[in-house]
Amino acid sequence: MVDRAWFAVLRRVVPVPGALGGTLVTIAVLPVAAIAWAAYDKPYVPRALAIAVILASMTPATLAFAGGARAQRILEQLAAAQEREDVAEIRRLRRIIDGDHPPRNAFERAHRLLGDAEMLRACGRWEEAREAFALVELDALPEHARPGILAQRGLVMAYDGAPEMGLALIEAAIAASKQLEGYARGRSWCLRVRRATALSLAERHDEAADAFDEVFAEEAEDAEVWTEGMFSRGRSLHALGAVDDARFVIERSANEGSGRSARQAKIVLALVRAAPLDPEALGRALAAVDGSGGGRRV
Repeated sequence: MVDRAWFAVLRRVVPVPGALGGTLVTIAVLPVAAIAWAAYDKPYVPRALAIAVILASMTPATLAFAGGARAQRILEQLAAAQEREDVAEIRRLRRIIDGDHPPRNAFERAHRLLGDAEMLRACGRWEEAREAFALVELDALPEHARPGILAQRGLVMAYDGAPEMGLALIEAAIAASKQLEGYARGRSWCLRVRRATALSLAERHDEAADAFDEVFAEEAEDAEVWTEGMFSRGRSLHALGAVDDARFVIERSANEGSGRSARQAKIVLALVRAAPLDPEALGRALAAVDGSGGGRRV
């Protein structure tokens, strides 16, 4: 499916002036090409001229097709790098997509820093992500985007070993969202899932279980947020002694989810299957994966 990201890459690999120029050349040359083709066998039209005109009319379309193919390859490489959590490669590919020119204003600088912080969060680089989110100037970004960014920062702090501080930031983000007229329901849902996840990381499992029950009674609004929340729900259910329920929701996270938490869930399930007679296998597996309560403590 062709989307905005594909066009963003295409714009980098096929410069706009060249593409527009090629299109104009194609429009101008096509009628001549048609005449040349019709007169191809006529003795008064040199064969070389006919071929040259036809090829000239095809060149812009060929370049556009090649550019589209390269854009698709870059997006596929980016998806693979994200799957591997290869930060250096993700940054290299994003420079191709976004360009490496210096930020032209405060918004562009904040947007670029935010993109890097979100990438580090998605790769589970909690300490680096925490530092990166601290550099993002919220006032330079749209008002309705700020609660979500603040909640992401809080969640990163929770993963990095400061769950109560992170939870306080997420609750501040929820309070700020309620002051904004027309704040989207989907965004609000994501904030509440992240609050429940922070409660789980803070080992406040009774509160987390109640919070998860509430948000998951509603329609999911974001696949990766849903996956992360479902995995954390499994952590809390296990801590509360509901081992079968915990395994069920972790299986859902692995089989129906996406992103880092889905990969973690698959690792957990593989570890559990490797020790079928160990009643503590699920607990050991949860403790073994990143994001199960470890990290830097402050």
